[in-house]
Amino acid sequence: MNRNEFVAEVLAALGGRNSEDETVKLTAGGSSFYLVYEWIYRAERRIASRHDFDCMREEDTSLSTSEDSATPIALSGIDAYTKSIQSIRIIDGTSSYKIRYKPPRWMDTYYPNISAFSSGKPEFYTIKNKSIQFNCMPDDDYTLYIDRIKWPSKMSSGTSVSDFGEHFVDHVILEYAIGLGFNSMGEAYKKDADYHLRRGDEFLSEMIAADNYVPDYEVYQEGFRSSSKAPKHWALDAGSVPGGTVNPWR
Repeated sequence: MNRNEFVAEVLAALGGRNSEDETVKLTAGGSSFYLVYEWIYRAERRIASRHDFDCMREEDTSLSTSEDSATPIALSGIDAYTKSIQSIRIIDGTSSYKIRYKPPRWMDTYYPNISAFSSGKPEFYTIKNKSIQFNCMPDDDYTLYIDRIKWPSKMSSGTSVSDFGEHFVDHVILEYAIGLGFNSMGEAYKKDADYHLRRGDEFLSEMIAADNYVPDYEVYQEGFRSSSKAPKHWALDAGSVPGGTVNPWR
C-alpha cells in the first residue's frame, strides 16, 4: 500500500471522516491529513521498536578512521535514522576483522585516556554520546563497514510505500494507525482503539515469529565446521571440558 491508500483505509475505518468539519481536525500542521500521516508513521515506529526486521538492516561504508586520532567518530555522519549498531568491521584487505563492542563503563575503566595509549589496530569499540569510540588511536586510515539497524523514515509522498517494503507489514501498520485514530477521538472510542491496537499486536507477533524462524540455522561448538562433528554435550564426562559434569542419564 502507498500513503494515499493508507489514508483512505484509515479514514474509512474511522467512519468516513472526510467531511469539512472532520478534515479540519486532521490537518493540524497545515498539510492535508497531517494527523493521519502522523498516525501512520507512529505505527511504523511502533513496529520497529518491537523487532529488528531484516529489511531494517543496512551496511554503511561511508565512515573511516583517522590515523593517530583519538577523536570519536560521530554517528551523525551516517544517518539520523540509525536505531542501533549491530557490528563494526575494520577493512584492511585480507587482514580485515570484526571489532568487539564494550560498554562505556568498561572503556572508561580500562582505557580512560585514549590518547595516552600507543596507536594500533582497534580491538574494541563503544557507543558514547552518539559517537563511536575505539580502545586506541587507529594506526592508519581504515574504512569501517558498519552493520546497522535503521528506523523507518516517513512516507514522503502519496505514492511512497513503507520502508518495510510494500505488503510486508501493511496490515500491521493499518491496524495501529486506525487504533491511534480512534484513540485521538476521546473516551467514547476507547474500545475501538483498544480493539485495533490489540489486533496490531497480534499480527505483529505473528510476523516476528515468522521472521525469527531460520530453518538453515545450525548451532555447533566453536572450532568445528558442523554439529555432526562436534562432541555431543550429553556424551561428555566430568573433566573432559572445563566445568564439565557427568550426565546421570547416560
